[in-house]
Amino acid sequence: MNKSYVYAYLREDSTPYYIGKGVGKRYKDPHTVAVPPEDRIQFIKKNLTDAEAIALEIELIAKYGRKDLGTGILRNLTDGGEGMLNPSPSIRKKLSDAKLGKLPNNYGKQYTTGPSELKSISKQGKNNPQYGKERTEDERARIAKGIKEGWSRPVLTCPHCGKQGKVGMTRWHFNNCKTQFSR
Repeated sequence: MNKSYVYAYLREDSTPYYIGKGVGKRYKDPHTVAVPPEDRIQFIKKNLTDAEAIALEIELIAKYGRKDLGTGILRNLTDGGEGMLNPSPSIRKKLSDAKLGKLPNNYGKQYTTGPSELKSISKQGKNNPQYGKERTEDERARIAKGIKEGWSRPVLTCPHCGKQGKVGMTRWHFNNCKTQFSR
């Protein structure tokens, strides 16, 4: 299916500073560079297969060159095609050095507990009414039967992408399906 496109982020003087490929709203998602206003995002070519988009992205990055390698004007950190799934060793070193000596975002934060958390804490361990009780074989059989038969969920199908599943479908599909916007 031809859903891919190649886009460029433009400076104020209309020269590109980033070349990317994507589907859907990828051009708006966070990148390793700043996302410009929409009037400075240029779609170079649309309705491409994934392979065509990768080839065009690689070609354009090679044409304009990369700043980090000293070969051109683009702020891309790879030669294109693969995204940041497998960055080069030099990029890994830069990312590692940037994080060196920094503490995690949640370091030293204290979390408070509300009434519902306190209630659940009060029922843990020996305070739980089921603590230390053994279930009979009959109880175990009834629970197992309920899990196998009575608690089964229907298979749902997303009307936008056709994916089928049971658990979590409403979180990522139906009104939240990313393919409903790319059509």
